[in-house]
Amino acid sequence: MRNTFFISACFLLLILGCSSPKLMSYQEFSMVKELKLPQILNLKSSEKEILYFGTYHSNSISDSLFLRIKKEFKEFQPNFVLHEGGNDWPIYKNKDSTVLISGEPGYIIQLSQDNKIKYSTIEPKAKDEYEYLLKRYSLEYVVLMYMCRQIDNQQRLAIQHNTTDIQFIHNMNYFFRMLANDGIPINGEKLEFLYWKNVYKKLLKEELVWRKFNPELYYPNKYLTKLNEINRVSDEFRNSYMVEKILSTSDKFDKLMVLLGGGHLIMQQNLLEYKFNKKYK
Repeated sequence: MRNTFFISACFLLLILGCSSPKLMSYQEFSMVKELKLPQILNLKSSEKEILYFGTYHSNSISDSLFLRIKKEFKEFQPNFVLHEGGNDWPIYKNKDSTVLISGEPGYIIQLSQDNKIKYSTIEPKAKDEYEYLLKRYSLEYVVLMYMCRQIDNQQRLAIQHNTTDIQFIHNMNYFFRMLANDGIPINGEKLEFLYWKNVYKKLLKEELVWRKFNPELYYPNKYLTKLNEINRVSDEFRNSYMVEKILSTSDKFDKLMVLLGGGHLIMQQNLLEYKFNKKYK
């Protein structure tokens, strides 16, 4: 009996010790003392190569980030590009206009178009993500989390565009209609920013002043509100999907460039390296 128990215990330890890598948790991510971006991860085998560019988000036309992106793109010469966000980034004839509106995702799309390189979003279908979250959280909290993401984005854009309060409300009303078109079950008054401003006050117990909004209330690496938790679950869903999308795209193209927020790179790196090496080496 003792021998059987000893053998079983050793077998369990062996399994646990050899468990495959996973996505980094947000508890682990929160212990990262200094997040220096951009970061680059290179994965290479005899037949496949991936350049993963982990960036910060910027809409500043004078930001040297865009020179760095162009340099890496030109030197790597990808034959396919995966970018963050959906497929509807506005792209203009000149770089500055694209950067002002669409930031680094729009810029990498523009580079791809100019060099006749195929590209695609790395994101899961919005409807699939919404359904995943709505099975776990109420509609009010899920929409509020997405609204906070958009307000964070609007704050950054306002620096470049001097957005007025009226323009902000117009942009947010358009945003809620986009959510509805993509599968969030809202209509009528729930398509208006004023409705969700009142929901924000009800659930978070504070007035929403968009210019003074604190994005830490929804950041996935913070623990201040329920919105932080929902954003963590959203990111875990996205990160898992993204790793598989990178690998499946790499099956078809031998030089793949990926441009994503640096937090995604850090959280995906161990799992992606493990799966890439297991698949291609």
